Amino acid sequence: MRDILLVGAPNSGKSALFNRLTGLKHKVANYPGITIDVGKGHLVSDTNVSLWDFPGTYSLTAVSGEEQVAIDNLRCALNDDREAVIAMVLDATRLEKGLTYCLQVAREAARSKKTFIVLLNMMDIIENDDLELDIAGLQAALGVPVFPVSARTGNGVNTAEQAMVSGEFDLPPWAETPDVLISGSAQQIGDRFSPKGDLLVRRQARLDHWLLGTVSGGIAFVSIMTLFFQAIFTWAAPLMDGVEAVVLSMGGLVASVMPSGMAADFINDAIFGGLGA
Repeated sequence: MRDILLVGAPNSGKSALFNRLTGLKHKVANYPGITIDVGKGHLVSDTNVSLWDFPGTYSLTAVSGEEQVAIDNLRCALNDDREAVIAMVLDATRLEKGLTYCLQVAREAARSKKTFIVLLNMMDIIENDDLELDIAGLQAALGVPVFPVSARTGNGVNTAEQAMVSGEFDLPPWAETPDVLISGSAQQIGDRFSPKGDLLVRRQARLDHWLLGTVSGGIAFVSIMTLFFQAIFTWAAPLMDGVEAVVLSMGGLVASVMPSGMAADFINDAIFGGLGA
């Protein structure tokens, strides 16, 4: 039985895919660096197949000690004798972020005679925001199989799983490609095949449609102003009372060590009294 090695850039959804495929509950969050150790599990559909979740990195060139450990572990897995499929997880909404690492690992997989495929994750966002992504063109440019999936909804995961377990594919065509060409190719592929359409602009337009709508906009305005006044006149009251008490007590303390007179009255009433008001 072959092993499956999940690799990819930070925050590409590797661990979410790992959890869906294994039924485990590795920690998942929407910021990079969550996976710091190599996780291991078995496919729910076939417990004889081991699935490995490697820490995310942007390159095979480490910039920290933790990245170096992760890269060394991956290189060991690539160079051992076991049959394995390398599954590169790419974030479809930020395709260009993971392509250099993708091609670097594809090159190492080709040299190690290991199967290499791409899992194009977060396709649900691409579809929901009506973005255009030429998957067939991307597959041709990368020279490796590309499977669109969504770890969140599960769409496409079964097809990708079957391919990882039993699919037979040609080795990646990057075995003899030097680093400088890897970087250039990644840049060109990213420029050509990144989703067409501005995801941020589309989301902002959707938010504007809700906030500026005749009914929904009025509801949003009333809700925001209610929270604003509640924060000022209710939630802030204990804090304001506490500050006033501290300032007045400090004024009384200072006045108690000063001789009675205009100076003491000025410090106690004008300075500390004004601060505590």
